[in-house]
Amino acid sequence: FLYPAKYPEKHYPTTETPIGAAIRFEVETPSGNRITGWRRITPGNRTPVVIFFPGNGMNVESLKDSAIAQTLDLSGRDFVFFDYPSYGKST
Repeated sequence: FLYPAKYPEKHYPTTETPIGAAIRFEVETPSGNRITGWRRITPGNRTPVVIFFPGNGMNVESLKDSAIAQTLDLSGRDFVFFDYPSYGKST
């Protein structure tokens, strides 16, 4: 497991991508809530996809400078990060 550095005290706008060529996504749940996050899926990449759930007090925007983001970016692994309901841009 990788554990992120201490929670950064600055806010990251949602227009920035946290890692490399990641794109923002939204999924609407059956109850009408929106779950948002970032994903990088590379066609033809045969490595496992890392699915990451930020911990309490974190959201995907706060991962930009974390050890997790840097490690995944350097490794070339595909990933999906998303915010829990009521965190970040999720409702």
